[in-house]
Amino acid sequence: MTDTLEGSPLAFEVGAFSPERQSTIIAARDRYERAVRRIIARGITDGEFRDVDAKIAVFAILGSINWIARWYRPEGSLHATELGSQFAEHLVGGLTCG
Repeated sequence: MTDTLEGSPLAFEVGAFSPERQSTIIAARDRYERAVRRIIARGITDGEFRDVDAKIAVFAILGSINWIARWYRPEGSLHATELGSQFAEHLVGGLTCG
């Protein structure tokens, strides 16, 4: 996302699109959210993740990731790979047991 949007406000302004396009974007977003929620729920069931509210965990993860487009700059000191590793450590690591 950071490579293609480069901080574009379009990542956040679904209302700027036509109603038909909004419907498509929202449906895709909702499918993605449900898929991530299923992954977290499965991790909880399998004992890999702590017993958390999967919906809130997904909102925290996706909200954090979506906000990257507001502040990340490819020419900055933090490279995308390092950023991804740190986000995984904080967001996914916060779910794991032990």
